[in-house]
Amino acid sequence: MAYLNDVFYADPNSAKLYTLLESDASNLLGATGVKPSAICVDIDKKTVWVVNTTSNSVSKFVDGSKVVNIPVGSTPMGICQTEAGVVYVTNYGDRTISKIEGATVTKTISVGVGPRGICATKDKTLWVANYVSSNVSKIVNDVKVLDIPVAYNPNGICATSFNAIYTANSVTGTVSKIYADMKVLDITVGKVPTGICIDKNNNIWVSNYESGTVSKIVNDVVTKTIDVGKGPSGIAVTANGFIYVMNYSENTISKIDGTTDEVVKTITASCYNPS
Repeated sequence: MAYLNDVFYADPNSAKLYTLLESDASNLLGATGVKPSAICVDIDKKTVWVVNTTSNSVSKFVDGSKVVNIPVGSTPMGICQTEAGVVYVTNYGDRTISKIEGATVTKTISVGVGPRGICATKDKTLWVANYVSSNVSKIVNDVKVLDIPVAYNPNGICATSFNAIYTANSVTGTVSKIYADMKVLDITVGKVPTGICIDKNNNIWVSNYESGTVSKIVNDVVTKTIDVGKGPSGIAVTANGFIYVMNYSENTISKIDGTTDEVVKTITASCYNPS
């Protein structure tokens, strides 16, 4: 089983994982831990990792079946994988990230206060958005080397193919771009930006929870604001150029054509509060 253009979402209320097939039909994969909140598709395209915030664990699914729950730190919230296949999880409650190799936590790394989003650049550097301390931790070879101040309460974080870093800052309604020299540019988006992702053309897509919109950023300028459902939170882009937005305050998923910048379909999710 290979996940190529599939999108995944979780039901935080009944602790279930679903895949949204290319046909836009939902398929139940199985039970997760308590309150699943973040998902990462493995580079092998057949493994899916699910962060369970309340049960302090990560569920590993292979070929559509859960194989293990891996204990991590307190209140995990974010997850990413390096090109080498190593998985890292942010632990909001104890200011750390957990390094997972295979199905084992091999290292715990201290970061800032309230880590949420995490991403990895092609040079194997990790970047962690610290929601409470309002900064981004830069991690090289599993050691924190720097904390970079950004706007208040960074949540989601992503990296371009040329290693520029972008954070969605919930309180200020901005996205911060971190340059190679660690200088920061702030870009105004909608109210309470939460999720952020990047497409193959290095365009940035931001879900604005309170505004009920998605902002598209091209060359550091907002070129389009797109109305979606209520409480957009999770956001993901597929290889074939569609952007999927989980509308947390209802049971829908908005499908956006990344070329026309239009919502082409509103999909009924199999749960309320899709994450």
